[in-house]
Amino acid sequence: FQGIRMEGTAAISNYVNKGTVITGAAGMLSMFIFRATLITTTFFYSFECRNIAFLSGTFGTTGPKSALLSLGSGQSSRPFIVENCTFKGFTAAIKSDMMGTSLSTGICNVIIRKNFFLNNTYSLHGVGTDSIVNLDFADNQAGTGGGINAAVGGPYYIHNNLMESNATALGNAPSIVISGGLHNGRITNNYFEAITTGDLIKVSATA
Repeated sequence: FQGIRMEGTAAISNYVNKGTVITGAAGMLSMFIFRATLITTTFFYSFECRNIAFLSGTFGTTGPKSALLSLGSGQSSRPFIVENCTFKGFTAAIKSDMMGTSLSTGICNVIIRKNFFLNNTYSLHGVGTDSIVNLDFADNQAGTGGGINAAVGGPYYIHNNLMESNATALGNAPSIVISGGLHNGRITNNYFEAITTGDLIKVSATA
């Protein structure tokens, strides 16, 4: 996907009629779903998305729950790149869900950079073992909610992001939750704002 971002459209209110905007109806699982015909069938794809504003509402209750949803993969679906986009009002703006599949990996070589997340429960949500493999989440702004909760495989790098309070959506849950095997990971140079209780980061690993 390649949208248009026009000059002077930094604020959410300015995206309407001034760039590429995608909206959807309440009750939709996602605006876009990536999957094979059968959820247990292996498939390949690569995906790139740039310069698009995805708008839902009230943490996915008055609009679609997700903007981008991958349901299973099984082979390395790579790369999965999202840059310079806006996501507002979702339960999970970007989600990879491996539950109910017999497959081994979700989206791979995942690059999430220079995006603006606002009023989302999760900016990035990975459900199921190795739902997100090789993650680079960098230079994003996640305001008023928009934490990361992912079961990762391979190395992960979460750096140079602004993570604002997620109390409205998640209570006192950490802003970053990473689980998985014994992987190489780096969480560095992030700015956390208005998070007054609970943990900032929670990382767990299994041998």
